[in-house]
Amino acid sequence: MTDIASKAQLAQAGSQLPVSWYFDERVFELEKKLLFDAAAGYVGHELMVPEVGNYRSLEWLDHSKLLLRTDSSVHQMGVGALLTNAYITMA
Repeated sequence: MTDIASKAQLAQAGSQLPVSWYFDERVFELEKKLLFDAAAGYVGHELMVPEVGNYRSLEWLDHSKLLLRTDSSVHQMGVGALLTNAYITMA
């Protein structure tokens, strides 16, 4: 059977956010900061670097980071840090 809602069931919920919040840029920025900034972000999968010594720069991060496979695991590294370390090592 069809359940027809009563008028009381259709009443506005007391906890509903103001409609303006859905379009407010400040609220959006605050939500991003509180909900997503502290969370882990997807970088890549270990299958992208299958063998020890393999590396891959990450296109969607404008090649600013790369994945590197070592004997123990896969590491994410910043390209700037690699260049700095290479410079220090070569000096």
